[in-house]
Order: sequence, then structure tokens, then C-alpha cells
Amino acid sequence: MRSQSSQAIHALLLQLYRVSHEAAIGDFQDEVLGLLKDLIPFDTAMWQTRTAHSEGFVTQAIHLHHEPAEMVLEYEGLEQYDLASRSVFVAPGGTRRFHAPTEFGGAEQREFLEFLQRFEHRNVLITASRSAGTRSAQWISLYRASADQHCSEEERLLLGVLAPHVMQALDFNRIGHMKLVAGPASHKACAIADVRGGICHGESAFTAQLMQEWPDWNGAALPAAVLDCFRSGSHQYRGSRVVVSYRHEHGLLFLNSRKATKADLLSARESQVAAMLAKGLTHKQIAQVADRSPATVRNQIRSIYEKLEVANVAELIHELQASEP
Repeated sequence: MRSQSSQAIHALLLQLYRVSHEAAIGDFQDEVLGLLKDLIPFDTAMWQTRTAHSEGFVTQAIHLHHEPAEMVLEYEGLEQYDLASRSVFVAPGGTRRFHAPTEFGGAEQREFLEFLQRFEHRNVLITASRSAGTRSAQWISLYRASADQHCSEEERLLLGVLAPHVMQALDFNRIGHMKLVAGPASHKACAIADVRGGICHGESAFTAQLMQEWPDWNGAALPAAVLDCFRSGSHQYRGSRVVVSYRHEHGLLFLNSRKATKADLLSARESQVAAMLAKGLTHKQIAQVADRSPATVRNQIRSIYEKLEVANVAELIHELQASEP
């Protein structure tokens, strides 16, 4: 392969960071791999997110580029034989190239070599990089089907140069999606975690809000009470000082937090009545909609005003807005 000009690399990096801000999270990785393919040809790819836990790095999200889903299932049963990939990931920051028949030619590795050949991974480039200041790392494998299309040392070096930028662009893209999920409300803070609760990205305000509830929290993983609440099927944890909610997308938890408010003290029925009051309905109209007696609704409205410590609907609306999810 001819030497890549610095101009071509510079152009790719400009495109890479543009895409990181403009592409939807579901399209980003394929778009980036398409850009990368212009400088380093390959046929298929696998891009993983892993997070550090006490037992080591655990895979949390896998993106396949022109690869069938069954490849991952088969790989999981044979991963112990993939010493080449493991050598890169033990100390993220390295990049390797190998020719599968040569690297895995031993009798004890025959099953893994058959797997590689079945999915046409005959020549491979692998790079891994840890995201700065987080517990997460990225691992990208580029595959070539032809046994004769060896990966060159120049390509290995080039991928090593580009990989940190690619990983950082993914962080930018995910952080952009995190803020999109949270919406424009200024009272909320954002974070991203893996499904086991490990924090991948977190705003300082998110950490500060959770530490109001758990002063000894170290910020590395979601507090057990929050994670247990999510695992029970609830999408929102309500504490005495903080409320945390999430959306599960692309193998990750996109979180937002806010300070607990007086409106969080309302029961489900009271919240329903309060919302109708905020829309301008009278107690008789609410009674009709909710199929309750006017007297019951009047009592609920009295309880709502006491809990929110408000005297009129305008103040009620203000309190409700502070508790919007």
C-alpha cells in the first residue's frame, strides 16, 4: 500500500470530528468505519466497548460492521484461544496485525482457526484504547477475507495513530446523545453507564448530586440502590435528595439526575390531579376525568398544596416543572 499523505490523514480527522457531532448514535460507528476504510482497506469489522470491573474488562456493547450476529456468539465460546487480541487489550493502547493461518497454526488452536476462516477473518488488524478519565475502553478489529491480503506494518502504525482519535470521536458522539436524551432542562445532570452500573462518562454536576444522597460514593459505579431499582423494572430511582432516571440504548444506560423536589412527595394519584390542575381544569372537571367524587378531589388538592407548600396554581406549576423527568 502506498504511503498515506499527511493531507489525507488530516482530511480524515476533520471528517471524523464532524461526524462525531452530526451523526445519530446508531449510524456513527458505521460512518466512521467507512471513513477509515478509505485509508486502511478491510472487508468487515467488530467494534467493542469494554468497562473495567473488579474481575477485569467486561464487554458491554458490540457493533458489527458487515458481520453476522452469530459470529459474536461463536466467538464468545472460543475467546480463550484468541491470545492475539488479548495481548492488545491487556494493556490498551497497542495495535497488532496478524495472518490467521500463521498466528493460529498450532493443533490446540485448530478450532479457533476454523472459526476465523469460516467468517473470513484471515488477515486482521486489532487496536485497543482506553478512554481518558473513564473506566471504559474501545477495541476495534478490522478483518480481511483474502489470505493473501496481508496487513502491512505501515497500516498497523497508521491505525495506531488514528485509533485514539476514533475512540475520542465515539466519546463525543455518545456524550452528544447523552445530552440529547436529557433535553434542555438546566436542573438536570447527565451520565453514561454500562448495564452493570460502571460509569463511562459523567458530568461533575451528576457526581455532585449523587454525593448529596451518598456522601461516601466514589463515582466509579452507580450506587447499589439505584442499580437495584433499575433492575427491578423501574426507570426512575427516587431518593430523599436526588432522583435518577435512565434510558437503555445501544448497550448503555443514558442517565440523568436532578435534585429531589417537593413534587416527588406526591402519590401517583396526587401527581395525576396536580398535572390536571396545571392544565387549568377545575376540581369538578378533574373529578369527572378521574372518575372520583368532587369531595375526594378537593381533599387531594388540599393535600397537594400542603405537600408542595404552594398557595396557587402558578406556584404549583413552578414546582412541577422542577420535577420534570
